Amino acid sequence: MRLRKERARPVGCLFAGRRLGMALATAGLLALSLTSAVAASPANAASRAGPLAAAPANAATKALPPSVRLADLTTGLCLDAWNWGIGVGSRATQIKCGESGHWNTQHWLITHFPGYVKIKVGFDTAWCLNAVVGTGGVTIKRCRSNDLNQNWIRTNVATFQRFENSANAECLDGSLQFGVRVAPCIPTDKHQLWAPS
Repeated sequence: MRLRKERARPVGCLFAGRRLGMALATAGLLALSLTSAVAASPANAASRAGPLAAAPANAATKALPPSVRLADLTTGLCLDAWNWGIGVGSRATQIKCGESGHWNTQHWLITHFPGYVKIKVGFDTAWCLNAVVGTGGVTIKRCRSNDLNQNWIRTNVATFQRFENSANAECLDGSLQFGVRVAPCIPTDKHQLWAPS
């Protein structure tokens, strides 16, 4: 077996090679660490997560959607929870949109569920619009998951919305004569069309 002789290198070349090797190794580690940091970032993780990826731990605490005013097409008045808000009664009313002192009572949070929505008082989402046929009109009651009187089927009609109650198949209706109530759904009745704003 023949041994190969090592060729002697000049000293400067030896150190230069080590410096170059060290520089390349450092650059490689830097590139590797940058690649790892990008791959581990939350934004990148979301883009590569497949449909079966687990939801983030804070998914249940997502921000609520913005609340809206609901103005009746015919009267131009907004659905209002003023009576309930000041403790005079639980009946929903209508009042001029943007009326002084009514900002909180005119905002509603429309919460989506499979097949229906709940219309919640915007500043206290534990309370829902409740439709019971009769002289009491539409009331505001504590939200209950099993109360069909609080479930509404929302239908878009052009830029307006119609809300049909799940329990009685009647529509949210606003008029100067009867106030806010539920009445038989009539496709051409403009008292049953509400404009979110």
